[in-house]
Amino acid sequence: MGSAPSTRCSECRLLATGRIHNIAIARDGTRIVSGGEGCESRVWDGTGTVTTVIGDSVKSCAFSRDGARLLTGGWDNCARLWDAASGALERTFEGHGGAVYGCAFADGGDGRLVTGSRDRTARVWDSASGAVLATHGGHGESVTCCALSDARGASGSWDRGVRVWSAATGELHVVLEGHGGGIYSVAFSPDGSRLVSGSEDATARCYDVWTGAPLFVLAHDRTVRCCAFSDDGAWIVSASYDATARIYNGATGEEETKLRGHAEKVLCCTFSRDGETVFTGSRDGTVRTWDVGHITKY
Repeated sequence: MGSAPSTRCSECRLLATGRIHNIAIARDGTRIVSGGEGCESRVWDGTGTVTTVIGDSVKSCAFSRDGARLLTGGWDNCARLWDAASGALERTFEGHGGAVYGCAFADGGDGRLVTGSRDRTARVWDSASGAVLATHGGHGESVTCCALSDARGASGSWDRGVRVWSAATGELHVVLEGHGGGIYSVAFSPDGSRLVSGSEDATARCYDVWTGAPLFVLAHDRTVRCCAFSDDGAWIVSASYDATARIYNGATGEEETKLRGHAEKVLCCTFSRDGETVFTGSRDGTVRTWDVGHITKY
């Protein structure tokens, strides 16, 4: 496959009182949450209008697959589950011994949550009861990011390692090696067979989850802050401090296109459910919507 044609995009601007350092975007583009240094965390609609404010201690954030609920991790060692439309707090999850640096909903939408903490552990929670279902330790430094498929959890750390473990027991399955810097992002493929991780070493790496074998390396010019699969697993998008997002073939790792337009670090990226749109959020205070249907249907 050759280079894709130029990609159309639109943007909305997030007006924050401080420097934005975390953004999450619902997969239909209708809700965005932003947080940063010295500013409140706010939920925005797709036009850039603030719909609710959820406090100022948010370190990490994630939307459920349907965009109806929001999970946040705090500097106060707690995770919180919110109604994304009203901003109503549904539940607080307590037990970590350090700030919650990473959080995610289970990929299958079954009500489980996963959090990663400065206390070097990742925990799986039942969202209805607040009970801890599994805890995984073993990292040598803070757990910075996490993901949860059907049977497996994954966690990345400043120790440069990615660990895959049982979501039922927390028992280690495999350590994924190769990164030369701390890990910022982990994401399972839709079928749970592959995992992509983004690192401060300016790469994203894709692995076979069952064997731990490396499949390919995706290169950026600076830290890779976020990475995600499309719903059919055919594509990977990554967001980087080099102010670009990039789309790769999910089977071969071949780069298909660069998404250029942000003025600063790109902090998050996600595909829409139909795979024809990519959403990116940047420290420049904007969220961009990219029409990539001509690429993903190519």
